Amino acid sequence: ETKAYLAAYGLPVTAEEVVEGPEAAVAAANRIGYPVALKEAGPGLLHKTESAAVHIGLASEEAVKRAFHALNRRPDVTHVIVQRQVTEGVEMFAGGMFDAQFGHMVMCGSGGTLLELLRDTSCRLAPLTDRGASEMIEEIRGKALLRGFRGGPAVNEDAFRTTLLRVSALLRLCPEIEELDLNPVI
Repeated sequence: ETKAYLAAYGLPVTAEEVVEGPEAAVAAANRIGYPVALKEAGPGLLHKTESAAVHIGLASEEAVKRAFHALNRRPDVTHVIVQRQVTEGVEMFAGGMFDAQFGHMVMCGSGGTLLELLRDTSCRLAPLTDRGASEMIEEIRGKALLRGFRGGPAVNEDAFRTTLLRVSALLRLCPEIEELDLNPVI
């Protein structure tokens, strides 16, 4: 539901399907296209990697079946997702939150596990301007990753800036949102 909501606001999302068993997982992977990730999900399952609830880089039907059978199916898991895996790009974070004193704030930073490790973030009050989005990117150390750190390829920094602006618009148009965490944004 969240992904459909994000897509409606122009935020690109990966294709995914909820599946019930290994054969359905394979069928979904064939429709979505390889490589895929297989993820357990549920309202209480926030850190999937530490819970062994994610299998990535699945590039064949056999790999998808093995991964499905390897899932531990904990009690807090409500469903299994097959998701298209993005293999090129840089992991960044975009999000927002509502502060009772200031209102909605837009946040960005280095994504994936670097978000928690480095606490490399920047924030601004919503609504965000193009200049504000650019300044946020300039304030994070992760900008080096966007621009081709240590000989790596530069990625589409404008796409990340646009993502921040769309998150800001979403927060403005949907004031009931208290917290939004898009991690990773590739």
